[in-house]
Amino acid sequence: MKFLLLFMTLVFAAPSFAADKVLFVLTSHNKMGSLDMKTGFWLGELTHPYYVLADAGFEVDVASIEGGMAPIDPESLDFSDEDNSRFINDKKLMASIINTIAIEDVNSEDYQAVVYAGGHGTMWDFSNNELINKLY
Repeated sequence: MKFLLLFMTLVFAAPSFAADKVLFVLTSHNKMGSLDMKTGFWLGELTHPYYVLADAGFEVDVASIEGGMAPIDPESLDFSDEDNSRFINDKKLMASIINTIAIEDVNSEDYQAVVYAGGHGTMWDFSNNELINKLY
């Protein structure tokens, strides 16, 4: 499955982009609409493809809508999952989540591929976002 994910990412990446660099885009939204429930990006939506790409030698940057700390959906903190467990000890990826690049500061031509990590928060700040729509 991980190989298929990597293959699909590379097949759909335009060859004119910078080689060996991938951008992950995360939500900045941390609340379920008007409910008092925490949300954010789904951890496995980041860790599963991230480790496939990082282990294959890709340089990975992490951006979010607003930049800075990207919220993790607390319901996604399943550390019986191998990749999520690996994340706990990964200082580099952890730092990337704490200090994401603001989407307005991203130049998509710097990347071979863009991966959008899912989660409930994306329903509020990905939809109809002009900056997201300009990334390819």
